[in-house]
Amino acid sequence: MIGFAAIGLSTFKLYQSAAAVAVGVAVLLLALVTLVPFFMAVLGEKLFWPVRGKLEHGQSRLWLAAGRFAFARPLLALAIVAVVTVPVLATYDGKLSFDSMEEIGDHYRSVKAFDIIADHFNPGDAMPTQVVVKSKEPLDSEEGLALIEKMSREIEKVDGVASVRSATRPTGEPIQELYVTEQAKQLKDGLGAGKEGIEKSAPDLRRQAKNCLRPRRSLSRRHPASASSSPERSGLKTACASCKPASAKLNKACAGGRWAPVS
Repeated sequence: MIGFAAIGLSTFKLYQSAAAVAVGVAVLLLALVTLVPFFMAVLGEKLFWPVRGKLEHGQSRLWLAAGRFAFARPLLALAIVAVVTVPVLATYDGKLSFDSMEEIGDHYRSVKAFDIIADHFNPGDAMPTQVVVKSKEPLDSEEGLALIEKMSREIEKVDGVASVRSATRPTGEPIQELYVTEQAKQLKDGLGAGKEGIEKSAPDLRRQAKNCLRPRRSLSRRHPASASSSPERSGLKTACASCKPASAKLNKACAGGRWAPVS
């Protein structure tokens, strides 16, 4: 009763439920010293109805002989007990096993099916061990995910752990995109690709710039008097100098070699 009551002081909820056993033992002891003597005194032999005849059990010859031998030769009895128990204690390595299948036996179909799964996959895939983390703060933040990944790395270092699946590694492998180094690498690759694109399109940009400037020169030769006074020509000159490829009107005006209002 004291042992089960002490288990109720644990922090694990499943173990705390063992305190109910201590309550049951206390009620049983109370009944043994109150109700049982009362009914035995009132009912007498009728308490064991419908059993009739002799109610006491016979003595065991084996334990009777062992008890008499131990009382007669206590040192020799201790020596026999030591011969039996010392080799067992000496060979015990204290290795703990959390494999509940070893306690069941191989003759059950469920155990055979589990062994088949364990032969083709990791044993933990069928019955993985779950680690529950209790936190006062939500773990869906950047700091929480970093903490989960740190715990996953530490658990993965434990002997016998094949893989760890968590929020940061749902398939058992870390998500590389979450690391700053991987993000910096992607940024570098993106900048490199953008630079290559600009270098490839540089000749086309220069060609467009030359095409934009060519109508202005021919216009100056055909209309020398209005080269410096025409507002439309001044606007076209400014637009062609800036060379905006995105303006459809500018491309049309430059390609045709004629004036057109540019917005």
